[in-house]
Amino acid sequence: MIPASYLLPLHTINDVVLYAPWNCATAGDEYGIATGRIQPQHRVFYCNKDEGCTIPDEKHQPVKLPNHWNSMKKAGECKIPNITVSPLRPGDGVWEGYERRTKKHGPPGRSRIVIPFILPEEESESVQFSVVMLALSLVLLSFRFKATVHLSTCLCDQSTGQKFDKEQLIKQYAYTIDNTSMKVSPDMLNETWIDYLKRWFGV
Repeated sequence: MIPASYLLPLHTINDVVLYAPWNCATAGDEYGIATGRIQPQHRVFYCNKDEGCTIPDEKHQPVKLPNHWNSMKKAGECKIPNITVSPLRPGDGVWEGYERRTKKHGPPGRSRIVIPFILPEEESESVQFSVVMLALSLVLLSFRFKATVHLSTCLCDQSTGQKFDKEQLIKQYAYTIDNTSMKVSPDMLNETWIDYLKRWFGV
């Protein structure tokens, strides 16, 4: 466990926003996160039956789920898991799905940049997200920019030693039982022209 503030190493990082509760396998929808369309009311939790789980979907709903996203800036010195990120792979379909939605529904607004974590095929190592944030903050510093980082990643407990402190993570934000995934409801893609203009101009 590390302080959440470790993900904001320099003033060039305004905030880091997490979308999935702790121990959740997916963050919902990469396109929705990239465009800013996803809202808390769009979250739908379900059982990841690929892992052999037999618990019904309704039991995968987190208890006391906040009606906002998980801000690392607000979390401050609260302890969180040391997040690791792994590179996208051609077979997982994540990037392909994002590209399909972009072609159909339009790209993110002008103030948003999507950075996929892609490595050469022979490379497959995971990297601590705090290291990624340090590197990104230094790049932003050199160009005199600031950014808010919106992270789409698996937040499952994959530790081989000490496991997540469930009670601490419920207190910090929210926690799901094992084999929980998150998706979005279809109405996420319904928006008015006012919503579109706000999203495009980053209002």
